[in-house]
Amino acid sequence: MTAVEVNGTSMPSTSSQQQTSSMIIQLPLTRPGKGPGLLLLVDSPSASQITSNDHLDPCPRLKWAEEGYLVAELMVSDESDFASDFSNTISALQEHPANDGKQGLGLISCLNTKNGAKVSSFIDKAAEISAVVSYGEGHPVLSSKPHLAHVAGQAPRVGTG
Repeated sequence: MTAVEVNGTSMPSTSSQQQTSSMIIQLPLTRPGKGPGLLLLVDSPSASQITSNDHLDPCPRLKWAEEGYLVAELMVSDESDFASDFSNTISALQEHPANDGKQGLGLISCLNTKNGAKVSSFIDKAAEISAVVSYGEGHPVLSSKPHLAHVAGQAPRVGTG
């Protein structure tokens, strides 16, 4: 793991590793430099970058790395071969030396397009994925695995009032 010196203390580097055109690995940004694997699904590069100075939150990849996770960010698009990319990303997480190997992999979906429906069957078939959290609107990821969904938008109307 690459470290940087900050006030005499060795800290993890925030640099990420571009593995493929659609996958980036971010090491845990904690002193041990190891952590559980987390697969982060995004549907555009802008979802993974800080594009505004109007908020304090880092991009999702850095946010979860700061919490101690080894993060593999996978960009899902209509042009990508999702089956192959998904399989390769899981392998990259499992084989990475910064993966503490103590748990299965977590998955967070930040997909806001029809790609949420596209990935659901792959998630259910992946024995390595232990739990899923999805953020978004319109087309949430559906999974039979333990799942927490944060869905934005108007609540459905109940009754005819």
